[in-house]
Amino acid sequence: VVPLAAVSNPPPSAAAGNAPPPSASDLLQRLRRVPCFAIVDKDGAPYMIVDKKTRGATGYFFLTFNGAQTVLSDAKKAAEGGGYSNVWEAASITSVPLDVALRLSLRKMERSGQNDVKVESIVDIIPGMDETEDSLKIDPSGKFNEQGRVPLFYVEEGLEVPSDNGVGGNMLPVYFNRKDLESDWNAVYAGKDTPLPRVKVIDLLDLFQATLRGSNEKNVVFSPSPEALKAAAEIQSKKITPAYKNDKMVMVGGKS
Repeated sequence: VVPLAAVSNPPPSAAAGNAPPPSASDLLQRLRRVPCFAIVDKDGAPYMIVDKKTRGATGYFFLTFNGAQTVLSDAKKAAEGGGYSNVWEAASITSVPLDVALRLSLRKMERSGQNDVKVESIVDIIPGMDETEDSLKIDPSGKFNEQGRVPLFYVEEGLEVPSDNGVGGNMLPVYFNRKDLESDWNAVYAGKDTPLPRVKVIDLLDLFQATLRGSNEKNVVFSPSPEALKAAAEIQSKKITPAYKNDKMVMVGGKS
């Protein structure tokens, strides 16, 4: 668990050639434009699974709208079969900036559930199944099978973009799925006989923690999925989905 004080007051970054790596606050700012999704009730309280043994609750942020939609659909079907469908009647999917999700994933926090029962909670960020499969093909160690791992795909050269302020060198784009990286490569090198370099993968939390330690040398910029951006824009345009609440939750049954 990374203390939030360290996020607010990151150590100074060491210079890395002409492109100094970002600070932790820089990374969080760049993550703000990346949407993720959470299942919430009509008031914005997220649904969280309670472990009856530990009395701890776990919530989820999904990097794909389809992932959130599938989990919600499966939960509603299970609830109907179990005779408790009313629990999910008010459930909907809201969008949350990924910097918020990352901050919340770094610590445990107490939330109030039904009848104002207070439970310690954690949250995990969940990538899509295709993204996990692609990451395991690149890194067969099994690391990306671990819950909470978020693969970021990149190539070392060929897709660099200018820095935020136009000075200090270029930034390295990292993608939340491989197909978006390949799409950008094909667009940049259309009509040219330029093969795609070896695609690499890094974990979002590993990158962030390396930045906090001052050992990250990659000046990255995050490339959101067009599908996720479209889904988030549609959610926001409806203006009926409540904002995500950090201090509340809807407790649902989990491990016994």
